[in-house]
Formats: sequence, structure tokens, C-alpha cells
Amino acid sequence: MPSKRQSSTLLFRARTHATTVALVLAIVFVLALGMAQSAQAQTYQLLYNFTGGPDGAYPQAGLTMDRTGNLYGTAYEGGGSNRGTVFKLARKGSGWVFSSLYSFTGQLDGGAPIARVVFGPNGSLYGTTEFGGRNCGEGCGTVFNLKPSPTRCTTVLCPWSETVIYRFSGSSDGANPGYGDLTFDSSGHIYGTTFFGGNNADGVVYKLTPSNGSWTESAIHLFNGSGDGANPYSSVIFDAAGDLYGTAYSGGANGYGTVFELTPSGSNWTEDTLHAFQSTSDGGNSIGGVVFDNAGNLYGATSGGGPGSG
Repeated sequence: MPSKRQSSTLLFRARTHATTVALVLAIVFVLALGMAQSAQAQTYQLLYNFTGGPDGAYPQAGLTMDRTGNLYGTAYEGGGSNRGTVFKLARKGSGWVFSSLYSFTGQLDGGAPIARVVFGPNGSLYGTTEFGGRNCGEGCGTVFNLKPSPTRCTTVLCPWSETVIYRFSGSSDGANPGYGDLTFDSSGHIYGTTFFGGNNADGVVYKLTPSNGSWTESAIHLFNGSGDGANPYSSVIFDAAGDLYGTAYSGGANGYGTVFELTPSGSNWTEDTLHAFQSTSDGGNSIGGVVFDNAGNLYGATSGGGPGSG
């Protein structure tokens, strides 16, 4: 199995309902477009420097922006218990004001947030923690919701309230969410992935359904580590028909991961492997997910493999 630290990377393009990747010309086009954009004048500004104390340390995920331009993110470590934080950067004049919204304890509230926080339909923040919750030694991870104080805050030190909407048990429901963002459908259901868990501990795609103030989890796909892949790191995304797409880091026919599709079928979901990576020719071990273009093609990247991996 290749190392997660392989330095070679590869962009790939997959056409939906097909098991092929694009020719090198498509890859070159994407790279050339990026180079053309980077030729424009750019300026760099440092917004905040983490201290590793109560503010947090080692932010690993991207940022989320609200309608007024404020930024929200997670730090994997730091905070009061050194188990990570959720923070906010608010615009103030030409600068930014940092505030810590929540500090995880690593206990039932979760710990080590590695993915972004996203806004849900109710305008509050949702995210996952890799550890904490219960079981699995350090915990199997959580899905949480953060809401601001119901009263107007008069200082920058105004923590938000956290509610754990699900704690993974490490069995068929999954364990240890990875880098993937949470995804909402039009009915307010939440979809996500866990790196471990399931019948063979090879990862899960799950759904959370709200009901009378609580949430019910259902595993819509359990990876078996062979043909369908194993250990999804990233999020899943919807197409216009309500099908879900994502990547698995490992497994598949060649052991280097897959691109998959999940199609609803009654109360169940059917999995279809769109592509199984081969490593040296087309890449392997995708950590990020996939995105659509206007023509319905899927784009993504792999963390290893490719012709230059040797």
C-alpha cells in the first residue's frame, strides 16, 4: 500500500457513469488555466498567527465565509484542553479580529476537528471531530452544531454553545470522520463519511435525519475494501438527480482507491464504482473529493501515484 506522504500528485477528470479518466491534454489544460490566472498581480496578507494556546493550533481544513465576509475555521489542536477549537475572523476596518468560538475537551463533546465547519439551513455551524465522543480509545468522533449566544455579545470573547448531534460508536455507523465537509440536501438531512467503521472497518457514507429535536444516523454505504474502495477521507456531493459522488482513499480493484457514485433506490442506496485508480498511470490515494463542471464531468486530485511517482 503506498504511503500517504507520497509527494507526487495528479489531477484527474472522470465522466459520470463511466470508468475512464481524461487524457493528458485535459490535465494540461487545467494546469495552464491555473498558471494564466496566477500571472495576474496578487498580494499576500497574514490575517492571524496561531499561538498554540487557547486560540488553537494546526488548522488543517479550509475556511468558510458568511454573507458579511467573516471567516470561520477549525484548529486541530490547541484550546483549553489541547483538543482543538472552532474560530472566527471578523473584518474590522482594514484588519481582522480573531475570536475562539469553541474549545473542545476531547470527551463527549468531541476532539480534533480536521474538517471545515459549514453553515446549515438554520444559519448555524455544523462540523465533525475526528476523535472524542465515546468508545474507540480516544473516541470515534462526533458531528456537532455550534450556535451563537442568544443574547448580544459585547466583547470578542463570546463563546458559542455546542451540541453534539451524533457520536459514532465504531461499529456499522462508522468511526473517525476525516477531511470531508458535511453536505446538506434540500430537506435538511446531513451526509458525510467516516474513514473507519462499518462491518469491515473500511469506512462509511452516512446520513443524519432530523426528528423532533434529535438526529438519527443511518449508514447508506459500508465499504468492503475490495471493489468499492475503502477509507473515504473526503465529503460526498450531490448531482441534480440526487445521486452522491465521492472518493475512497484505498481499496478498489487495484488497492489505490476509487471514485464512486451512490444512487438512491427506494429506502436503500446502490453503489457504482466509476473508476479504480492504478497508481503509476493515473494516480492513487485521493484525499480530496470531486467537483462537477457545467457539463457534468467530475474533477479531483490524488495524493500519490502518477507517471512521475517512479
